[in-house]
Amino acid sequence: MAGYLHSDGTLVWLCFRPRNEHDSKTFVDITEGLEDIFVTDADYLLKEDDLKKMYESGRKTCTATRKNMNRPMAKEQFQILLKRNRIENVWSVMKMNYNLIYHRETSVSGMFRHFFYSISAFLFHLVEDAKLWFLPNLAAVEKLEF
Repeated sequence: MAGYLHSDGTLVWLCFRPRNEHDSKTFVDITEGLEDIFVTDADYLLKEDDLKKMYESGRKTCTATRKNMNRPMAKEQFQILLKRNRIENVWSVMKMNYNLIYHRETSVSGMFRHFFYSISAFLFHLVEDAKLWFLPNLAAVEKLEF
């Protein structure tokens, strides 16, 4: 599964990809036609030629590297990387809290049903009055007498 989120945590795009496909290939495909700075993890580091093509097309990666990589970066890049935690937190919620981990499903239809329910549940938090549907205003409910 691959996708991207806006810096405010809004899910923008989601797709399902084969497990044997490298993340950098997915990144090139999903950002086609877009221009912006994309905050990615170290798996999205591309070959130098690929990076040049990306920059020329207006797609710039700001990659969070591992501690052992000691990669220098500008202050602006560091400030952008601080926002990455927001995205990672939202993605973790989708994967863990909503059980959006597909290896538990045994059939194709079960997998897609699982994704549908999980993604719907995640997107449901955007509905402002969703809490009222599940947690009624107890002050408005008359006291029940037995």
